[in-house]
Amino acid sequence: MKNSTGESPQETFERRGRERRIAFESLIKKVHTRDPGMAEKFAKDYLARGRRFAQLDVGRLNKDWIIAVRGWLAHKHRTKERLMDDLAAELRLRGLEPPYGAIEQELVDRNAQTNQAERKRTLREVAREIGKFIREKRPLQ
Repeated sequence: MKNSTGESPQETFERRGRERRIAFESLIKKVHTRDPGMAEKFAKDYLARGRRFAQLDVGRLNKDWIIAVRGWLAHKHRTKERLMDDLAAELRLRGLEPPYGAIEQELVDRNAQTNQAERKRTLREVAREIGKFIREKRPLQ
């Protein structure tokens, strides 16, 4: 049975799985960007805004970056994303990389939570489709 988008529940499940994987891979690339072009762009944008974290020591920068990533993971918002990017840019301007290891498990956990929520959502959708099918095929009495 097809849903309103013309997909079967299985097709919907598979499409959403692909979308989740792409979004997660994008997140990993964003957080773990080691692409010199992207790092340079973040640094250039940060410098244009005034290098507001220049006075912080490395320990504080690392802690603030971890907090920024966690905040962004909890609530994706452009302001939080910019904070995360700016802190990473300041670290890179000092020749350092952000402390990726400190958030790696959280990224894995977030992906697992997303997968579980998506499975539940898909099961509810399948149950609705089955219910709709049964109601439509039930003879009137």
